[in-house]
Amino acid sequence: MPTHYSIHITRGETTKLYTPEFQNEVKYAAGWKATLQKAHQHGIVQCKCPGQGERRLVVRYYEKTDSYSLARWPGAGPEHARDCKWWSMISETSGISGYQDGVVKEKADGTLVIRLAVGMKQQTPRQNPDENDASSPPVNPGKRRQSTMSPLGLMHLLWTGSQLNYWYPRMQGKRHISLLNRLLLAQANDISVGRVCLADALLLPAEDDTQASRANEEKVKLAIRNRSRLVAIAPLAKYTPEREQGLGRLVITHFFGYPLMLLDKDIWQDTLRRFPHAVSAWHRGGKIVACAQIDVPELLNGTSGAAKAQVLKVGVMQVSDRWIPLDSAYEEILEAKLAKEGRAYSKPLRFEIGEDVTLPDFCLLDTTSGKPFPMEVFGMDTADYQVRKQEKMEWYDEEYGPNGWWYWNVSAMSDDKSLPLLPIKKDK
Repeated sequence: MPTHYSIHITRGETTKLYTPEFQNEVKYAAGWKATLQKAHQHGIVQCKCPGQGERRLVVRYYEKTDSYSLARWPGAGPEHARDCKWWSMISETSGISGYQDGVVKEKADGTLVIRLAVGMKQQTPRQNPDENDASSPPVNPGKRRQSTMSPLGLMHLLWTGSQLNYWYPRMQGKRHISLLNRLLLAQANDISVGRVCLADALLLPAEDDTQASRANEEKVKLAIRNRSRLVAIAPLAKYTPEREQGLGRLVITHFFGYPLMLLDKDIWQDTLRRFPHAVSAWHRGGKIVACAQIDVPELLNGTSGAAKAQVLKVGVMQVSDRWIPLDSAYEEILEAKLAKEGRAYSKPLRFEIGEDVTLPDFCLLDTTSGKPFPMEVFGMDTADYQVRKQEKMEWYDEEYGPNGWWYWNVSAMSDDKSLPLLPIKKDK
């Protein structure tokens, strides 16, 4: 059952603590209403659960019943502790709304049920999953909402829920493979694909002869027994022309406990076509993470412990050295600058929402504004992009005010690609 935590309400220079009892017991109802009324007018409300980030809450007023209540601050669900009443894996500031109803369903306890592009059970003879597959994002996705979640969407969901798309200076040197494994596994425990708990079918990067690698081996054995499919996430091996052409298998690192993942050339070439930015970054030596849905594993040579499985569908995304997802070479430059400057920031993830929907490239979390500060990179100079750029600038000005967001107009800087001054960092 979700836990009710104390909250802080700050008005002016005064901050007061309000216990769960004061928030919920009938004898305090009048006092609690008066407190929320004042906070609704001019107050900052923060949950005191042991989560990360601001954990802001918003006070809402309902005119018909003349009542007040607390609600999650938009996008803040993943900041709360997992047992907190306000925790949610879904971030309202992400592209999660790009799916049709029923693709992502949130249960009362905050866990999710999702519909993947390829089911977890082998019920029919395998076909090419990219044929007539609405979940395969085109290079420039439009307004159509997706009917299933692709491997890229699944990575975005896991990264959002585990806050791997957030960075704070205190994290420096701590985001290693074992932490990545632990964070993703914790999120997978709260996601079901139909009736299958994702954690039971998710292979995650591991070092050799570790608890994580042995867990992968057990999941492969279970999949063989149950005739079930798996999902595998791992970094791609470094780029070589031979690997780009295709070697008949998905070439990854930290693969311990995984089956040999056989990869048809047509599926691999289609993957390269659908993710041109990630492929370009791979060429430059960037870190690329792959997510593959794989068919029911089979034992190699019939009797040995090693196994093989056919890859059905693959998604790839670039990440920084801090495992922050990136969507362009200019984002790569900006993210590295933010980290070097010791800034706190997040990367809103698009999932598979159309490019017509505006999401910031990054949000600073440590400015004097006290709330996420949007950052946008304008990196193209085509006529169509200039029209879209103007639309975005008008939207940001209206939503945040002319001084409430930051942008880097790369296309207007000719040979000078220097970053503008960053927004001022608040004092600790």
